[in-house]
Amino acid sequence: TCYKLPPGEADGQACAAGSFCAGGANPERLCPAGTYSNRSGSSECLHCIPGQFTDTNGSTTCTACPAGYHAPTSAASSCDACKTGTYALTTSPTCLECPSRTTSLPRTRSKDDCYCVQGYWGTTCDDCPDHAFCRTNCTANSTNATKNCKCYGGKNTGAYGGQTIMTGASGVEDEANVQK
Repeated sequence: TCYKLPPGEADGQACAAGSFCAGGANPERLCPAGTYSNRSGSSECLHCIPGQFTDTNGSTTCTACPAGYHAPTSAASSCDACKTGTYALTTSPTCLECPSRTTSLPRTRSKDDCYCVQGYWGTTCDDCPDHAFCRTNCTANSTNATKNCKCYGGKNTGAYGGQTIMTGASGVEDEANVQK
């Protein structure tokens, strides 16, 4: 006598974790990437939630996206790297924007890794003071070129095409002698 198998079974056996059985004459199948089954006898696979993924067939769990990466949709088979100016904590469904006046490298892992953009300095990214040029990631207001901050004669105008011309004993650049 032939009879149809119930969902969750194939060949008279409960389907293994990581697979599903639709029932009837359908064979056991592995859950595809982006989905999982954490128990035997499943009739369907569950989707990984946003911020998690599985990149193999037959998974029994999903894996959290690492910090610096995100998975914005359910059933993700991979996590995408955060772009410049954003960051993501572990298990993030989205990358978050760095705070105002800051940016970051791709795959940044936390807000603490965002740093000041050019023209701002310090831990709170304050305006660069008069007579100074603050390069990107400037952490100290300095007149001796430490931590990427330099003091220039004149106003906060820029890097002068990457050239540094020092005049006199003071070490202050003479803007008139710099080719822009």
